[in-house]
Amino acid sequence: MPKTENGRQQVVVFAGTQGLAMLLSAYRDAPWDITGVVPPANAGAAFAQLHSSLGATAEEVLIPTLDRVEVCAELSDASHLIGEAAITAGREGASIRRVFLVSDSPGRPQTDFRPTPELLAALRTADAIVIGPGSLFTNLIPSLLIREINDTVRQSMARKIFICNLMTQPNQTDGYSVADHVRTIQQHCGLRFDYVLAHSGGMISPEVLQRYRDSAADLVVAQLVVNDGSQVAIFPDSPQEIVLVEGAILMQRDLAMEVLQEDPLTGERHLVVRHDPSKLGEALRSVLHDYALEKKLSVSRAIFREYDIRGIVGAELTTSALEAMGRAFGTYILRRTGRGQIVIGHDARPSSLPFSQAAVRGLLESGCEVLDIGQVPTPLTSFAVNHFWVDGAIQVTASHNPAEFNGLKLQVGMEPLAGAELQKVERLIASGAFASGRGQRLARDVIYPYLNCLLHKVAVSRPFKVAVDAGHGVNGPLALRLLRELGCQVVPLYCEPDGTFPAHAPDPSEEENLADLAQAVLEHGCDLGVAFDGDGDRIGIVDERGQILPPDVFLLLFAREALRDGPGKAVFEVRCSEMLFDGVQKYGGIPIMSRCGNTSILPRMLQERALIGGELSGHIFFNDPPIEFDDALFAAAKLLEYIDRAGMPLSQMVDHLLDGLPRYVSSPEIRIDCPDYLKEEVVDAVRDSYSSRFRVIDIDGARVYYDEKDWALIRASNTSPKLSLRFEALDEVRLATMKESMREELLRYLPEVRSF
Repeated sequence: MPKTENGRQQVVVFAGTQGLAMLLSAYRDAPWDITGVVPPANAGAAFAQLHSSLGATAEEVLIPTLDRVEVCAELSDASHLIGEAAITAGREGASIRRVFLVSDSPGRPQTDFRPTPELLAALRTADAIVIGPGSLFTNLIPSLLIREINDTVRQSMARKIFICNLMTQPNQTDGYSVADHVRTIQQHCGLRFDYVLAHSGGMISPEVLQRYRDSAADLVVAQLVVNDGSQVAIFPDSPQEIVLVEGAILMQRDLAMEVLQEDPLTGERHLVVRHDPSKLGEALRSVLHDYALEKKLSVSRAIFREYDIRGIVGAELTTSALEAMGRAFGTYILRRTGRGQIVIGHDARPSSLPFSQAAVRGLLESGCEVLDIGQVPTPLTSFAVNHFWVDGAIQVTASHNPAEFNGLKLQVGMEPLAGAELQKVERLIASGAFASGRGQRLARDVIYPYLNCLLHKVAVSRPFKVAVDAGHGVNGPLALRLLRELGCQVVPLYCEPDGTFPAHAPDPSEEENLADLAQAVLEHGCDLGVAFDGDGDRIGIVDERGQILPPDVFLLLFAREALRDGPGKAVFEVRCSEMLFDGVQKYGGIPIMSRCGNTSILPRMLQERALIGGELSGHIFFNDPPIEFDDALFAAAKLLEYIDRAGMPLSQMVDHLLDGLPRYVSSPEIRIDCPDYLKEEVVDAVRDSYSSRFRVIDIDGARVYYDEKDWALIRASNTSPKLSLRFEALDEVRLATMKESMREELLRYLPEVRSF
């Protein structure tokens, strides 16, 4: 655990001026070094006040940014309040929808404020980060809206502790519970807490409480609900009863005191409720000692995404984190299925084997039986679930992401674990309420039965010459073996697994990564070329002319072939071309639009009993038992079968495929930087702006139809701090018009956006 030069642990506190004064006073004799952070608006005045009253130094109290910052609140009636005084006064009948930072452009959010290097340095070495007490919208959230501060806090392995206010604030937090405070910070900043420190509700006289209520304020309460799916979850089977508030462990203490205070306007003196400095100092001291500093944090909450677990190796992901996640997932499987048989595989990244071994240790500690299938592509792990009839699976992989990343893909039965169910695994880690047992590890081979399955499902009657670019991912050796078994002559590119990916990024959905493959197809006179991503579930395709097939096109090709035996359903995600949906109807199918991600498409396919599904990123999902998942190698083999049956080159097949369909002009997927904490609200605002004028499909972001066929899509990326955009129209002029319209919408929130 990092320590300051004097060997003491470091605690960084974000709070209002009054809250900082209390904590700094209480901590002067504490065995930790305390660094306070004042709110960014009027930071200089706040520092001067603390210096004057406490003698606080520049080492004790930090300013988050030297840039000129103002806080702006957007209200429920769409109006704005600018500045702390205006926000504090509020507007009757209108609640705060969100707050954001502005500089010289009032009403326009900004994210490019420069944090002070001293604060970033303190955060990177912090053992604990404390948020509160202070005004939620004007004191606590603003500093965390500065992009680099937000990223540093979220990625920190420090324990994150929230100190909740005692009372609600009129026109700001009316009716807010403890969970509402925590949820609001999560929505604005993407920050997850490990612990929440809140007042237990006693020690306030009825007379004082009534005076607050007469002023439209009230006591903040926890609102305990014994329901794992609600805002507060209780784990009665833990060693001690543990209450989680939005995933954070709730610590309730008596923290309040009544003090006599003079009203500066009237001169009247009356009792008010404040945090008792000694009680708060002691309570926080107890939390820090017992939970934050003595018990090492094993898992950063920043790694839990919408449909997988992913982070930077060494910073966010460690072997201890993998062991904790293995034990938590084992516990989850045991409680959900009543059994505990789990298969585990891993890709070729240097960290994947030790991470897999660590996850196995956690699974064994939970009492699970583990079938270890070694280094395999992700589709083989899904295949193994069916083949061995196990309850769940773990694949250690970061898929197509750069070499510095790694992560986990989890599944229960054939369905990926995502969303609320994935958060339950996170909650198990937070609570420590693990199952215990003595499991066993068994090594199993799944490669032979998998290859045997594919060879029985694919029929190729003539030899093909195929160029294969595995991008140094885990699929290379298996692809060469399968294609040669099918009688193909193979031209290999980067088929030796190397998890540092020295040739190019392991992502065939990016055209620049297919340049070498296209060249190899032409140089060697190949019938086609196929490319795979790092873990073997994405495919890229190049025809015999060296032309890259757009994903919309090859998805339609697979859909048409799946529909040969009769009508059926096909599920494709919201980014796909109108041409694809038109084509499915032309060939007798029923197209269904879905959210992006295998955690959405695959369950929808199973629900609809669809024959095929796909994503613009190159995932092709099959419903061909036991291949009931996305499998790039199976897709490559089936493509050879289709070409063989057609008896014509791939390019000619595509020409026939598209004959009679409208021709659209489509943009590639455009990715725009946008902080995680901001991207959802930007998408919501754009959707609301367009909804009054155009038809909008909002199953995933906003797909805006400017007319019957021309559309623009904006959605928040599930995997990175970016917005994803795509445009499609019947001609270039209309496409350019839509792009400019979207850019103007985004400028309200992201002033740095340029033409795209």
